[in-house]
Order: sequence, then structure tokens, then C-alpha cells
Amino acid sequence: MKISAQCLVKNEENFIWYSVASIVEHVDKVMIWDNGSNDNTVRVIESLKDRWPSKIIFKKFSGEVSIARQKMLDETDADWFIVLDGDEVWWQESIRNLVSVINDKGTDLDSIVVPFKNLIGDMFHFQPESKGRYTIDDKTGFLTIRALNRGIGGLKISGEYPSEGYTNFEGTPVQELDRNRRIFLNVSYLHLTNLKKVKCGLGKSVPLDYYYPEVFFKTKPTFVSSPWVR
Repeated sequence: MKISAQCLVKNEENFIWYSVASIVEHVDKVMIWDNGSNDNTVRVIESLKDRWPSKIIFKKFSGEVSIARQKMLDETDADWFIVLDGDEVWWQESIRNLVSVINDKGTDLDSIVVPFKNLIGDMFHFQPESKGRYTIDDKTGFLTIRALNRGIGGLKISGEYPSEGYTNFEGTPVQELDRNRRIFLNVSYLHLTNLKKVKCGLGKSVPLDYYYPEVFFKTKPTFVSSPWVR
């Protein structure tokens, strides 16, 4: 299977390096489109492209998020693609397992659902699972569809940001398609959105021996922010 990742970003200088670096070696291409960043995001993306020139496809785009996602979808020539936000960081075992399932069962599936760990406040606190409110089929929690089969008939973006989503040619959301062609995979990634903005909430402390994604300990450009700074 040919697998790509789609990453649409704006002002993601804090985590975009970690996000892309955590998955780039496991996919064929990473499409990164910047939608008007005015911080160091573009500089970080260019450093990623310098490091993985054959993997990174970088483009600047100015316009509505839903339009940008549709254009990315139109330009995707892979069999499967992974939706990657600039504040999502994967463990190596998690991304390896996801890619393995796509390669082994991809012809029989439309989408793959994965859970995520939702940090809040800083790198040392997370929201308990009971706070997850996303429901797919009969499961509720911190869940999301993060891999899709490009061969879904008429796959397109419907709706406007921030409520846009993937649907088939009839406008049926992918999470409502045949559940026999959807799999829940027990792997996860770190979701860091709540480290970038003011959000009130009571987080639980991570264990002292918590195993963070490996990419946080890789050599990075000096201008890339440390994730450990509060």
C-alpha cells in the first residue's frame, strides 16, 4: 500500500517538528500545507524538508480550511492517507502498528479509528479518559478517525471549518459508513492542542515513569522549541 500523510497547519511552530518527525519515516510522503502562518512554522517546515527532501511535499495555501483540505485530498495519489495535525505526536510503536494494519488489511477497510491522549496545561498533565466525549459506533472517549482509504467512493470534504469532515459521494460521513469496514485500533498518539491555548481544566499528573513519544528526545534544530518548557 502507498501511504501518505496530510498536514494542514497555521502557527504550529511549537510542535510541528515533533509531529512530522514522529511519522515521516513510516509513510511514503507527507503533504504539509501552510495556511498563512506568521510565526516560525514555515522555517520549521523548511528544516523538515531539508532533512527528508524525498518525503516532504511543502506548499503555501491561503484560503478556507475546508477548501484546503479538499485540494489536498484531490492531490493525494496514495492508497491510504493519515490525517495529521501539527500538534499530534505519535509513538513509534503506534504508527508502526497503524501502517501494518493498512498494509495487511487495507483493501478490506475504509477507515481506522484510534484513541488519543489529551494533554492539558503542560506536558505533565492529561485529561482522564472519562472526559472524552467523541462517539464512534458504540464507543465513546478520546477517539478519532485518523486513517482513510482513498478509494472510498466519491470521498470529499463536506461542511465548513471547524465542523468539516470526510464524506462519500452521497454526503454520508465516513464514521457512518459500513462499520464492518472500520476498525478500532488500540494504539494512540499525544494530542497537544490544549498546550497552545488558554483552557481551564483539572488534569491528572502523568506517572513519574511515563513513556513519552521517542521523537521528543531526538536531535532537533536549535530554533525548535523545547516541549518541556511550561
